[in-house]
Amino acid sequence: MIIHTTNKYIFYFFVIISSLISIETSFKYIAIYDLSFSFNVGLFINEGFAPYKDFFLPYSEMTFRIISFLISLFGKNIAILYIWIFISNIIFSILIFNLSKYIVDNLNTRYFLTILSTLVGPYSGWAQFSYDADAFIFSLLLLNLFLSEKYLYNDKYSFIVGFLSTFCLMFKQNVAIFLIISLYSCLLLFRRNMFLNYILGSALSGILLLGYYFFQNSLYEYFLQSWFFPSQSRIKGINPLRLSDNNLVDFSIISICS
Repeated sequence: MIIHTTNKYIFYFFVIISSLISIETSFKYIAIYDLSFSFNVGLFINEGFAPYKDFFLPYSEMTFRIISFLISLFGKNIAILYIWIFISNIIFSILIFNLSKYIVDNLNTRYFLTILSTLVGPYSGWAQFSYDADAFIFSLLLLNLFLSEKYLYNDKYSFIVGFLSTFCLMFKQNVAIFLIISLYSCLLLFRRNMFLNYILGSALSGILLLGYYFFQNSLYEYFLQSWFFPSQSRIKGINPLRLSDNNLVDFSIISICS
């Protein structure tokens, strides 16, 4: 019992250390261009401007909403992005630890896998600061909920998971689409009795998402800027006048500055 408790506290210590290491490596490997862009979009939102309607944004807005919230708490300092990296790594480690029980039973092995995952995770600093990372963490949260025993016996819980799966569109469209299709398939194959509640939750979330942009008078701009232009930028050779990913970001910066 004493050994188990000791290992637990050692695990907590190394999760915090690995998260701090992630921040240190971030200073070396993450481009200031990406950080400044993310910070300025968050700052613009914090000052009351609406994405898509008031300025061009070729991404989903939730990551920038989080940054805007952090600006409200800590002020106009780009260091808040490193605070978010630290918080994200803590959340990531919790989710990975919970999911590891479906792979291995040994508690010490789960500790090791979690620490290793945190060191090389989506906000490890070895990867570029990415809007995909928040969507990936949100997907891990949904996977935890989906595999939970509550999901097997609670209709309302199934509805909530369906609602959140479509809400992932607010983080990253392609990640959300993959997630929705994957969960749909799993439900049809293994948990068909939960499928209807999941569909209802997912549909309600989609309706609210469309309503949110409709009442902001930015529904057309939302699809044009965050769906059409990014998809066109990835269709190589078809559209000679297409905008590249860098062009889209540059255009967004010009829009914010104008």
